[in-house]
Amino acid sequence: MKILLLIVGFIVSGSCLANSRIAPPEKALLGSWCAREKPAHHEEFVLDISSGEHSFNAFLHQRPAEQGTWKLVGDTLTIKASDTTFKYRIEKYSKGKLILVTDRGDREYYFRTKCVAFGT
Repeated sequence: MKILLLIVGFIVSGSCLANSRIAPPEKALLGSWCAREKPAHHEEFVLDISSGEHSFNAFLHQRPAEQGTWKLVGDTLTIKASDTTFKYRIEKYSKGKLILVTDRGDREYYFRTKCVAFGT
């Protein structure tokens, strides 16, 4: 009976953990992210931290497009660039994939590799 209760406890706690959303640490988001699937607002962007400053740089066709700042609070990534604030909820993060959800519920997919040139 005790073994059965332990097994049920592990199953329940495991399913709760699988459904919980854990935000990635800031360091995990640093570096380049490329859109591979449309729609995505940014073709490519880089998140960096230098001397405590969180910098955001976006590129379009491998040329600078926007610059600004970013911050991560929980699972919310806020980017301020070109007098615009982009607020995203991080739906999924892995070493090579980032799924962001906009305030309107649109999903944007970003990857560490295989960038695409939009409009081609």
